[in-house]
Amino acid sequence: MHSVPPSLIKAVNDLLNEEDESADEEFLYNTIQQQIENPRYAVVNSESSFVRDRLEQAGKHELARKYWSWIASGYDPHWKLQAIYSAQRQLDAVESKSPRLGPGDLGT
Repeated sequence: MHSVPPSLIKAVNDLLNEEDESADEEFLYNTIQQQIENPRYAVVNSESSFVRDRLEQAGKHELARKYWSWIASGYDPHWKLQAIYSAQRQLDAVESKSPRLGPGDLGT
């Protein structure tokens, strides 16, 4: 019986993880693009929160957590797909046109 060297197992796992990350990043990019094309202009929620919600609804919970951590804290997750950064800047520009509530606007 032959055993598989641990280094080969690690190499295969690393390759599979890279493919998963790449697919997730492509999914994230497409989700941001969909939000840019169909913004909600919500008074309370940000456009980015709708992206996070779409990721969650698609079952991409870890990706949603990573995305929201980036948006909320500014921590750069070092996306390999550079188009994510430009898409987020576009989404931020869309969001800047969204009406926002000021203090006391809810009658509090």
